[in-house]
This record gives sequence, structure tokens and C-alpha cells, in this order.
Amino acid sequence: MRALLEEILLLQREWSSKSTPAMQRRGELIRQAAPDWLRSRLVGRTSRALAVNGSDGSGSKSAVPWVRVFDPTRSPRATKGWYVVYLFAAEGGRVFLSLNQGTRLPGALNPRPEHEIKDRVAWAHRTLNQATTIDPSFTSHIHLDSRGSDLGRSYELGNVLAVEYSQGAVPNEPTLARDLDVFLHLLDTLYDAEDRKGAVERVEDSPELLDAAHAIAIGTGALRQRQRSQGFHQSAADRQAIEMRAMAVAEELFKSRGWEYRDVHTTASCDFICTDEDGKEISVEVKGTTSHGEAILITRAELELHQRMHPSNALVVVHSIELDRTGSRPVATGGRVRFAHPWSIIDSAVVPLAYKVDLIQASEGVLLDLDAFRHTHE
Repeated sequence: MRALLEEILLLQREWSSKSTPAMQRRGELIRQAAPDWLRSRLVGRTSRALAVNGSDGSGSKSAVPWVRVFDPTRSPRATKGWYVVYLFAAEGGRVFLSLNQGTRLPGALNPRPEHEIKDRVAWAHRTLNQATTIDPSFTSHIHLDSRGSDLGRSYELGNVLAVEYSQGAVPNEPTLARDLDVFLHLLDTLYDAEDRKGAVERVEDSPELLDAAHAIAIGTGALRQRQRSQGFHQSAADRQAIEMRAMAVAEELFKSRGWEYRDVHTTASCDFICTDEDGKEISVEVKGTTSHGEAILITRAELELHQRMHPSNALVVVHSIELDRTGSRPVATGGRVRFAHPWSIIDSAVVPLAYKVDLIQASEGVLLDLDAFRHTHE
């Protein structure tokens, strides 16, 4: 692996977006030779079914190629989830072994908002610091000389921890293997944290979902005291500002479509009752979020209403809202709209965060009143 890394770094100095002989050779090393070495290292070293792949660009050759190790169920693509990755600096001066994450929007070349990436990095740092001792030689900052590439910048933001190998000074095989084992252990720690009962910070979720899960975990006693002290992502004032921004954007959408509307969010299980251009009445749900809006949180009453009202219903999601907390009160601006009319809610897309269990009706066996039990046997 040492020779492979050194050769790739040398080829980086001959980078071209075209398929030159140097880039063809680099592609062979990135997509075949380096992944083969990594697969040989994974045999018998982890209980997870980890996979390996490498990329040097689709079409045009990328300035920052990579080779990553990942759990396909957690990170089916490089835009999603956690993984360990070798990132090669564009100028060829260094390669980083990095604990990193998906930093692009699914199905797009656009990067995720910086605050989302940084929130996930902060969660990973908290999780790892609680679970293990971090080698002080690892760095939280990497520089990929990415020639202004948004992709390179996203990798830099997405880095949790990394170790740097300089061109001409890549360590020997035992050191490379040891570092890989350490980083795979860190990766496993993050995967376990997402699985563990009471782990509430699913990294792909929005702050609204994370806070809801956090509150549920507190209410059910699933969090340790230290985890409770981590607090919520958004305050009541934050949520109110986001909601007001989403409602305002929704009103502009209705006006642009020529719909009449009235705000009913304080009295009904939806936010607006609209009348469309054909005179049909539509129940509209509005959700606002600072995330990319891949998932939303709805109440049972909202779910039942929209299942009942379909197809005379609609959903407006105002996502990527920017929240400014520098003043005395937060101010929400911007936002992009996702609109569904009618809104059909597929059962498989609904994931319950908690259940209410009626112990009198649903429990088998005998439920003992311990006070009565104690008095009876005194």
C-alpha cells in the first residue's frame, strides 16, 4: 500500500481532467489496486460486512480522487453516511486517511449546507470522545489543495479526524495497517452509536427530527444523564422563526398559483385551507427546516387528516432555511420549496419515533400493584 499511495501522489502532479496516460494509470490504482489491498486487510478484522470502492471522477477526471471503506447498509453511496476514506490532495503533496461523511445532496452535485455538515462533525466528535481515547496526533482539519473545487471543500468540511501522510514519507506497511485498524474502529463506534438504544442523533436527520427523538429518549429514560445534558439543536424561538418563515413562503406560493387561502394552523390539524383555481378546497400542510428537507416530522392527527383528505390535500416543505442567531431573537430567511399536490403518504415512508402502550388493554400476564402487594404480604 505504501508504494501505491506514493505512486498516486506522484501522478497527482500530472493531473488533467482528460484521460491522459497518467490519469489512466491513476484510475487503475484508485479503482483496482488500492481497493484490492484494502479488501485483503478487512478479512477477519471486523464483524461488519464492509465494502471498498474508489473514484477518480465520472467523465472528467477529478482533482481529488478517493478510496473509501464503508458499510453498504449505512453508506450506500459516497453522498450518504459515514466512511473511512483516503483523500489525495490535488497538488500531490499529501494523502489523508480520514473519517468522513457524505457531504453532497443525494442525486445532485451541490454540497450540503455547511451548518449541516458541521453539526454532524460535532456529533461525531462528542460520540467518539465519550466512547474512546483519541490519538492527539490525529487532526480535525485537512487541506486538499482542491483548486477551488466545491467537492474538495466539502471533503475538508466533512472530516471528523484524519492522519496525514506526506509524499515521499508515507509510512511502512505495519503503520498503515495499524492506522487503518484504528480508523475502522472509530467508524464502527459511529455506526454503533446510531444503532444503540437511546442514540438520538441520526446524522441524516433534520434538527427538528433530532430534537423530537431527543425529547422522546428523555421521556422514556433511554438517555444517560450525560447524554441529556447535550441539549436540543433548536430553541423554541428558533422553531417559531423557522415556522413563520415557512408559512410566509407558502403564502407566496399560493398567491403565485392564484389560490385563495386562510391560515388555520391554530385551530385545525393542517396549516392552511386553500381554494384552487377550479374552486376545490385543499388541506395544506406546511413544514419548515434548516436541513435539506429529506424527512419531516408530523403528528398523528396530521397524518390521519392527510390520509383521509387525499387527493384534496397538499404539502409544502420550505427547506434550507437560513437561521441568524446573532441578534436578540433568531431571524429566519431564504429557503427552497418542495411542493406536492396531491400529497400521497406511503405507509412504508412513515417511521414511528415512539409508541404509546396501554398496559391495561395490551399486556399479557399479571400487572402487580407493588404497594398493594407489599401490604398484602406484611
